[in-house]
Amino acid sequence: MSRPRAVSEASKTPHSVSLKVLRTSTGPVVSDFDPAAALAHPTNNADGVDFILAPVLTLPPAFGTTHVGETFACTLCVNDELSTIPPAEHEGGRMSINGVKITAEMQTPGQTSGVPLDLESRSDYAADEPEGAKARIQNKTHQRIVRWELRDEGTHVLAVTVTYTETREAGDGTGGALGGKVRTFKKLYQFAARHLLAVRTKAQRLPQPSRDGTLDMVLEAQLENVADASFVIDSVTLKQMPPGLQAKSLNRWEDALEERPRLNPRDVLQLAFLLRQETGESLDEDAASVALGQLSITWRGSMGERGSVLTGSLACKRIGRPLMGSAGKQQHHDGDCS
Repeated sequence: MSRPRAVSEASKTPHSVSLKVLRTSTGPVVSDFDPAAALAHPTNNADGVDFILAPVLTLPPAFGTTHVGETFACTLCVNDELSTIPPAEHEGGRMSINGVKITAEMQTPGQTSGVPLDLESRSDYAADEPEGAKARIQNKTHQRIVRWELRDEGTHVLAVTVTYTETREAGDGTGGALGGKVRTFKKLYQFAARHLLAVRTKAQRLPQPSRDGTLDMVLEAQLENVADASFVIDSVTLKQMPPGLQAKSLNRWEDALEERPRLNPRDVLQLAFLLRQETGESLDEDAASVALGQLSITWRGSMGERGSVLTGSLACKRIGRPLMGSAGKQQHHDGDCS
């Protein structure tokens, strides 16, 4: 994640709270880990080993890359910085922080004005801190979790606004307040989302008509891993198909007994579907092309994280040649989301 840009009211006094944004992501597996070092491995010499979990996972060295189709998640942490200052060093009386409120919005390439985000509470504070309520964070951290489905390629900006009240307590031991001041600041966190998967499709009619005179078509799809990470294809299905049309997968790996295909960087997977007009059903005879629906693709990352993309609407011309796009090129769907 790039360095945050702070926006706050014109004041020379430093804020009494700090904001940290931590991305919630899975850690990579250590490549040179020796399984014999784990306590689960039988050994006669366990001296010096005092932790039951082996160091198989490591923390990500950087923010990392986000991909279209995945869920971006991060934790917003507002920390009370006054708790680190001894009471004797507070000028004019002891200070306390309350009324903390966090709001966040996501600016995407398609919605630059920003979309308000729902903030999830941590389970630790769910019992004593109602959702949406202003919190008192004296001597602790106020945390919220943000999630966003990445559907656009390009630059995203997470805008986080923190509002809180500084209250100056009387020094006579009565616990009264001498006064309070509402303060606010805003930070922007910028990151980029890239495509993980490139999808190319081609649809055409079969040259020989079926015995009952119904329309038969073949939809071919090519999936290419255009990222630096490996993943496993979970499912590829056709959705939003028009009435009167049924699809049959010609891919053997979709059988329950077959292993799901794994795509390493730059690997390509070929897919095919047979689309057949149902007997007794009629399609739109006046249309120049037959709508086929949309291709839905789901996958799992190396640590089981899920992702999915949905292509644009597919179609097949009624003539017996492949559907062509503008400039005589085959119709191309590069991980489009809708």
